Amino acid sequence: MLKYVFDMDPTLHDRNGIPVPDLILHPVHGTPRLALVVQLNPNAVGIRLIPEATDDLTSGQWHGGPEHVEILSHTPDGMTIIDAAPNATQRFLRLRVEYQE
Repeated sequence: MLKYVFDMDPTLHDRNGIPVPDLILHPVHGTPRLALVVQLNPNAVGIRLIPEATDDLTSGQWHGGPEHVEILSHTPDGMTIIDAAPNATQRFLRLRVEYQE
């Protein structure tokens, strides 16, 4: 399902197209933030994308919503999400993908 969502060639065994974390400057505040720039399949239907963040991978608790993750852009063929925590010393982002019936 991830290859479909991220518009990857399902016949190839590679990682091209998998979102990779990066640091970008917040467009308003100018502070560096953890970000995911994601290429999406504009023809993917029945998919729900939920950006989430956490500061602890051992707790298993991920948080969504604007107080945790900002969506800078979201178009049919791409999405840029950034961490909403301005002074975090340790943060992790993920894009949870759910199938909608």
